[in-house]
Amino acid sequence: MKNYGEEFEFQVVEIPEDGVYKVKDLITLDTYLLHELVKYGKGKDYDLDEL
Repeated sequence: MKNYGEEFEFQVVEIPEDGVYKVKDLITLDTYLLHELVKYGKGKDYDLDEL
């Protein structure tokens, strides 16, 4: 994912319920819910790609 020039790499570690994804940041090793990560990424440079 890329937002404001900053790139994030993560992997899905759990899908506790339909449409909810728990992800792990591959750089910081923090875990969080994907919707928390993308809720502020609405700028024109926002890009989410599957690798």
